[in-house]
Amino acid sequence: MNKNGVMDQEIHFKARFLKIAFLFLRVLSSYYLLFLLAKILGKDYQNRKISGLNRKNAIRIREAALRHKGVLIKIGQFISARADFMPLEYLEELSRLQDEVPPVPFSQIRERVIQELGGPPETIYSSFEESPIAAASLGQVHSATLSSGQRVAVKIQYPGIEKIVSTDLATLKWITGILSKIKKGINFDLIYSEFSKVLYEELDYVHEGHNAEKIKKNFKSDERVIITSVIWDLTTRKVLTLEFVEGIKITAVEKIEKAG
Repeated sequence: MNKNGVMDQEIHFKARFLKIAFLFLRVLSSYYLLFLLAKILGKDYQNRKISGLNRKNAIRIREAALRHKGVLIKIGQFISARADFMPLEYLEELSRLQDEVPPVPFSQIRERVIQELGGPPETIYSSFEESPIAAASLGQVHSATLSSGQRVAVKIQYPGIEKIVSTDLATLKWITGILSKIKKGINFDLIYSEFSKVLYEELDYVHEGHNAEKIKKNFKSDERVIITSVIWDLTTRKVLTLEFVEGIKITAVEKIEKAG
């Protein structure tokens, strides 16, 4: 990459930092304004407006996460699972990030496979579906088959995601620094430390593969639990090939009950 290309990338990531920081300040200032108005117009005014404001801000965060992807999606998914302290409006809106993440173009995925496995997916695998079966914050999953006829799930990390993660974590550290001054009773530094540690571990698919094998070993005597096998010959830090296992999402209660 030439000097201009490097400069363009730096400008892009600085802009990303500023956009996410502005989103946070916009959400924070909206609550601050409501609390100021409540001092003038009374607590009843705040109670009438708070639900609508929660919904509006949750939609802002969800739409920004889908637009920018990266760590924002992870944060949204994390918030959507915290019914212990997050308002219902946030849980409802941000839970949609579990299923609504748009995939990246197949050309980028193909290039990543070439970089990691030494050839295009259509030659590495006997067959490879271009349309993903799932897309997430750090990568997406494609269905494929091996020369043996075995169906596999191929998890492929997005190109350039490492720099996006480092940029987003720098933004998150800045945000938690502000929150720690506002909310004294919560250790935001610890939350950030644990979150960033887990996130960097998720970027290493070899680490994930070894964890899958540990879990498989731990549950080998339990016939009720199926842990997919890792295809190590087609696995790197950025590409993870797994035995394909059919299943039903845990939140699809009606389907689970119908299946017995």
